[in-house]
Amino acid sequence: MWKPGAPAPDSLRSEAPSDVNSSMFQPSIANTLPINVHRRQILYALERHKVVIIVGETGSGKSTQIPKFLLEGSWCEKNYQVVCSQPRRLAAVKLAERVGSEVRFKHGAGSVGYKVRFDDQTNEQTKIKFVTDGILVRESLSDPLLDDYSVCIVDEAHERNLNQDVLFGLLKKIRKRRENLRIIVCSATIDAQAFLDFFCDKKEEGEASDGVIISVDGRQHPVESMYLESPCANYLQTSCETVLQIHESEADGDILIFLPTADDIERCIAMTDDMQKRKKSPKKLQLTLMPLYAALPVHLQKMPFNNTPGKRKAIFATSIAETSITLPMVKFVVDAGWVKLPFFDADRGFERLVVTNVSKASANQRAGRAGRTSPGKCYRLYPHSSFLKFPDMTPPEISRTPLSSFVLTMKALGIDNIMKFDLLTPPSIESMCFALEELFAVGAIDEKCALVEGVGDLLAEFPVEVKLGRSLLAAFEFGCVEEVISVAAASQVNNVFHYARNPAQKQNRDAAVSEYVHNSGDHLTFARIFDDNQWKDGNLCRDRFLNFRALQKANEVRGQLRGFCRRLAGGVKNLPSVGVGEEESDVAILKALTKGHVFNVAKLSSDGKYRTLRGNNSVIVSPMSLYSSFGKHSDFIIFSYTEDDPRTFGQLQLVNCSAINGQWLALEAKEKQDKGQFSLFVQN
Repeated sequence: MWKPGAPAPDSLRSEAPSDVNSSMFQPSIANTLPINVHRRQILYALERHKVVIIVGETGSGKSTQIPKFLLEGSWCEKNYQVVCSQPRRLAAVKLAERVGSEVRFKHGAGSVGYKVRFDDQTNEQTKIKFVTDGILVRESLSDPLLDDYSVCIVDEAHERNLNQDVLFGLLKKIRKRRENLRIIVCSATIDAQAFLDFFCDKKEEGEASDGVIISVDGRQHPVESMYLESPCANYLQTSCETVLQIHESEADGDILIFLPTADDIERCIAMTDDMQKRKKSPKKLQLTLMPLYAALPVHLQKMPFNNTPGKRKAIFATSIAETSITLPMVKFVVDAGWVKLPFFDADRGFERLVVTNVSKASANQRAGRAGRTSPGKCYRLYPHSSFLKFPDMTPPEISRTPLSSFVLTMKALGIDNIMKFDLLTPPSIESMCFALEELFAVGAIDEKCALVEGVGDLLAEFPVEVKLGRSLLAAFEFGCVEEVISVAAASQVNNVFHYARNPAQKQNRDAAVSEYVHNSGDHLTFARIFDDNQWKDGNLCRDRFLNFRALQKANEVRGQLRGFCRRLAGGVKNLPSVGVGEEESDVAILKALTKGHVFNVAKLSSDGKYRTLRGNNSVIVSPMSLYSSFGKHSDFIIFSYTEDDPRTFGQLQLVNCSAINGQWLALEAKEKQDKGQFSLFVQN
């Protein structure tokens, strides 16, 4: 490895010196974070200004200490709350736990709570409330002026996810109606002036501004960043080797490894474990390997945060560990330099999940994880010349994701002219058109783009994407709510199955899976897995190549969706169910799913290839889909989403596929024609 400041290898001697670690950080007083020095400045700024932009590097204490400042500064009196939004649910939960433990004795055990999708841990005593950005947007549906809050903190604003952009626009409108509302925007890598200009109208010379920027000192401890002299051939293998090298050469401290996907994480853990056993290292400190990604069950997500005396943790994580959360014993970061991001192709209507280089800002955020509580080291598994070519920032989500849920939320908020709504980055015309087409196809909006009562207004409240929400609504019509809930829950996690890594294992897997797979494909197989409850047996899951961890997570989502559907149905105890296995019940489930997936239909063409019904694009069924190996032949199939695979040379694969009857589409088209609505199926 090479680190800036050391003599450069031949391949780098002509380059400019790195700006990473150009500044050193003074050690802070024991138990004091850099943000504490700015406590009075922040409280004073809030008294004088409606908007405060706080810029501070990783480790400054923004996320945990600012809400405490506000609680102690009387911003929670008169039944007001302080709300702090986070991009990820895990961050909201862990921050609530951390801040709650710090204020419990002085302000009461219930003074800090959190609310994330499917989980509300707040009560009447809650003063500080951590939420996800999406939850705060949804709260504005029932409380348009957010009257419960005196201060809204938007944390990690540099991530620029879709819900954050909506939230910024809403807060800008709300603050013009609520003189007493204060807005704090926090980030480690933000264009502060751009945010200040967005929220605050430019004043004439001499007039006081409505906002102010406060810069906070950086992280507490320095981090050495080291690079490879040349690109590595296999980042998974290099990650494993680097972890074991750190374990053998460094005295103590946990290791955090950043990888792009959950599948990479599981494979890397298996490879590292195998290497470790073969090496038989004499080191007394035991190395414990742990995963950390969004699809894990909650109890497994919490394990990396637990103390493990006498053991060193190697935590293999996606970008979920990049911001907000603190893994206090981490002294070493291994950064593969990749991230998996969705990119939406609006012309063809495909969401492409692409593994791409991280941005410079993200790479620096990752390095900062090693400097939270002590000096650390970051091993970057790429040359410094590659780092210089990384984009400065990750593109905002609004420019690279489907906008159907965004448009639905805007409509539910009463914002009809969405293109005139204040956004930091306006959406493209192509993406907006596609979103309106999809919402019209599922019956959420009418020909005048107004929400359809009983469909569009309800879909805006559903905590899942539009196609799954529409399928759940249709499930009430077909009497199969429990089964569609199981399908929706399984669709929220990655890799319900363990896939074979060699021909012998594939033969064993096919034999095991054939005992319970449904011949229509993936969706009814998901429903069948939960219907027989045998997934609860971890040993049976292993024998059947089922991913027990993923199923645990999906089962949590099942329970939460079930509660939502019960409330939707007026509080009924038992939701409609038809079971899986009988022809009539299977048809009902597939019809409900087709109602929501009308934009995700492919038809078998005369050349033996599938083409999407919308756009006539050539696609292939993913070999990971059960439909490809076990599905019955069908001229029409529905699919959950598309993904890229380098081995298919740019051709998109369909993931989670099921056979359907083409007549159902014709009936859907006729129903729309009878209502005077255009259907995309009429022309096919």
